Amino acid sequence: MNECEKRGKNCPPALKCVKQHHNYECGCDPGFKVVGGGNARTCKAMNGCEKKGLICPPALKCVKQKQGYECGCNPGFKIVGVGNRRTCKALDECEKAGEVCPSALLCLKNENGTFACVCDADSKVVGEGDNRTCQGTILHQI
Repeated sequence: MNECEKRGKNCPPALKCVKQHHNYECGCDPGFKVVGGGNARTCKAMNGCEKKGLICPPALKCVKQKQGYECGCNPGFKIVGVGNRRTCKALDECEKAGEVCPSALLCLKNENGTFACVCDADSKVVGEGDNRTCQGTILHQI
């Protein structure tokens, strides 16, 4: 019988009896956290931010960097705001249209943080890389 059982605590199968401070509790190995409730509790690996004690705001996620872990955004997004009010906003690569699309193509921003270089509805893209151009009717730039 382990210390938890002696104290009337029955741990779910996924948890084990661990000493915490001056008491015994049903818990997880270091680097893991308890998730779920009641007998459905189980152990889940903590991410690098949680191991550092860093709690990311709901809109951000824990990302691995060269120097360790930090709260960040998915590729194609940037952090805006401060503190717990930080959130992720899609980058607008089309602000730099001449840098991302050849001059004959239009930059079309997608809502998920991506973009595409396109022609107007009556034309199609021909060529590759920086040599892409529109073939068909005349392209009208906005």
